Amino acid sequence: MNKIKIYILSCLSVLLSASCELNIVPDNIPTIEDHAFSLRKEAEKVLFTCYRYMPKDGSLNGNVALLGAGELCISNVFRSYLGNNSWYIAQGLQKAESPYCAQWNNLYKGIAYCNILIENIHTTPDMEDSEKNRWIGEVEFLKAYYHFYLIRMYGPIPVMDRYVPVNSDTEEMHPYRETLDSCFNYVTETLDKVIANPDIPEKIENEAEELGRVTIGMAKALKAKVLVTAASPLFNGNTDYEGIADNRGVKIFNPVKTVEEKRRRWAQAAEACKEAID
Repeated sequence: MNKIKIYILSCLSVLLSASCELNIVPDNIPTIEDHAFSLRKEAEKVLFTCYRYMPKDGSLNGNVALLGAGELCISNVFRSYLGNNSWYIAQGLQKAESPYCAQWNNLYKGIAYCNILIENIHTTPDMEDSEKNRWIGEVEFLKAYYHFYLIRMYGPIPVMDRYVPVNSDTEEMHPYRETLDSCFNYVTETLDKVIANPDIPEKIENEAEELGRVTIGMAKALKAKVLVTAASPLFNGNTDYEGIADNRGVKIFNPVKTVEEKRRRWAQAAEACKEAID
C-alpha cells in the first residue's frame, strides 16, 4: 500500500512540474516578424493573407444583405443545405450574444495582418522601395475597406491603426470605440493616402497575375461610397441613437448636427463621386 501511495505521489509531482513548465514562456521565441519578411516570396504570403479577409459580397453566405433583408424567401431545408444563418435575421431572430453573420473577428484579423505588413515590410531585403510602397498602399486600402465594412455593420468601432502585440496591456488590447464621424474620417484619410501613393497603378497591366489588386480607381470609388454612406440620414446626425454613450460619457454616434454640417457631408460625397467618375 505504501508503495502505491509513493507511486501516485511521484506521478502527481511529475504532472505538476510539467504544468508549471508549460506556463513558462521561453525567451527568444520566433515571431511572424522574424521570418515572414526575411525574403520577398515570404512577405508576399502576408500580402495575400491581407486580401484573404475580404468579405464575399457576391455570396449568399458571405453577404448578410442578400438573405437577411427580407426580399427573398427560402425554405428551412434550403437554408440548412446552404449553411446560411442570415435568413434567421430576416425572421427577426438575431441575437445580441453570438449574433448571426458576425464579421467582427474576421475583419479585425485582416486589419491586424495589414498593420503587421506596414510595420515590417521595410526590413525585406530583396525588394525595391517602389514595390514596398505599392504593397503598403494596397494594404492601407484593405485596412480602410475593412474598417468601413465594420462601420456599416456596427456603427462606431475601435479604429486599429497599428498592430497591437498579444502581450500588450489591457488598455491597448481593449480600446474605446471612436465617434462615428471619427471612424468615417479615418477611413477617408487612409484612402486619401492610397490615392496620393505614386506607386499604386492607375490600372492593372499584368492581368494574368495581378487582376483584382488595388488600383487608384478602386480607391477613388471606395472613397465615394464611404462618403455617400457617411452623408446618409442613417449615419449623419441620426438622433435615434442620441442616448448611446460609452462609460466616459462620450456620445459616439454624433447625434447632434446642424443643417450646415449635414449638407457638408453631402457636398464631400458629391465631390468624391465626381472625382471617381472622372
